[in-house]
Amino acid sequence: MSPNWMFSSLAALGVFAAATYGQTVANPQQSPRPQTQQGQLQPGQPQPGQAVQGQAYQGRQTAGQNLDQTIAGCLLLANEEEIALAKFADGKAKSDKVKEFARMLADDHRKVVDDLQTVAPQQAQAAKNLGEGSQRQTAIATNRAGARQQGGGQDAQFEMGRRTAEECLKLTKQMLEEAEGEEFDQAFVGSQVGAHIAMLAKLRGAEAFASPRLQPIIAESISSTEQHLDHAKQLCKSLKDEAGQGERSNDQASTR
Repeated sequence: MSPNWMFSSLAALGVFAAATYGQTVANPQQSPRPQTQQGQLQPGQPQPGQAVQGQAYQGRQTAGQNLDQTIAGCLLLANEEEIALAKFADGKAKSDKVKEFARMLADDHRKVVDDLQTVAPQQAQAAKNLGEGSQRQTAIATNRAGARQQGGGQDAQFEMGRRTAEECLKLTKQMLEEAEGEEFDQAFVGSQVGAHIAMLAKLRGAEAFASPRLQPIIAESISSTEQHLDHAKQLCKSLKDEAGQGERSNDQASTR
C-alpha cells in the first residue's frame, strides 16, 4: 500500500473527525438526533461503501499526480539536455545553418520546459543548468527539499534520472569536442537525429498515461519534435552533399 495514499486517507478522516468534534463542542445544547433502529442510516450518513470509494478515489488521484510528476521530470531532463547541447553547438559550429538550427532547438526546447514547469515546478528547478557543476549541488538540494514536502517518494528516482542525463550530456560533448569545422557540424546534426528519435519515443510512450492537464503539452511537444527531426535529417543531407562537393572540387584541383 502506498504511504502517500494511506497518509491522504488518514488525513481526510482526521479532518472529518475534528470538524464533527468541533460542532459538538460549539453547540452543547444541540438537540440529540432521533434514535434509529439497528441498521437504519442516519440522515446524511454515507451509504455502505461510499467511504471506501472516496478513499480509493483519493488514492487514484494521488497516483495520477505522481505519474504526471514522473513523466514531466523525465521530459524536463531530456529538454534541458537538448538546450545544453544546442548552446554548446552554437558556440562551436562552423556552418551558419547549423548555428541557426542550434538556436532554434534551444528556443523551442526552452518553451517546452516553461510549459512543463507548470506541472512539475520542483523538478523544473532541479533540472536547470544541467551539466553545470557549479549549480549541481544547489539544484539537488532544492529538489530534495521539494520532494520531502511532497512525501519524498520520487526524490531518488529523479536524482538518478538527472545523473544519467548529465552523464549522457558529458559523453556527447566529449565526442563532439574531438571534431572541428565541417566534421563537427555533421557530427552534431547527426546526433540530433538520434536524440529526437529518442525524444519522440518518450513522448509517444508517455502520452496515453498523462493526465488531461499534461496531454496538451505532450501533444505539442510531439509536433515540434517531429519538425526538429525532419529539419535535422534535411540538414544532415545538405551538409553531406556540401562535403561531397568540396571533396570533388579538391580532387579536381589536385589533378590539374
